[in-house]
Amino acid sequence: MRVTSCRFPDRDRVVFGINSQKIREKLIQEGSDLTLEKAIDISRSYEISQKKLKSMNIGEDPNAHQLKPYKPKTQQPQTFKSLVDNHPST
Repeated sequence: MRVTSCRFPDRDRVVFGINSQKIREKLIQEGSDLTLEKAIDISRSYEISQKKLKSMNIGEDPNAHQLKPYKPKTQQPQTFKSLVDNHPST
């Protein structure tokens, strides 16, 4: 059964009663073609997609793909004593 037969008189109340700004925008974009059935479908689809996106990010480190700046290792200048100590005996 299509709800359009009753002309969806409370459309504005439904649209503006939605908490999510993004869902409201999607419903408003439907314009006069919006039915109660469409409003429910759009709302459910958006909520499901948000849950899936959230579950995909669980446990993901936000810095995981961040590169650290390259710092070349500085070598300590060798002293005469360290050269003698590290020299193989013959």
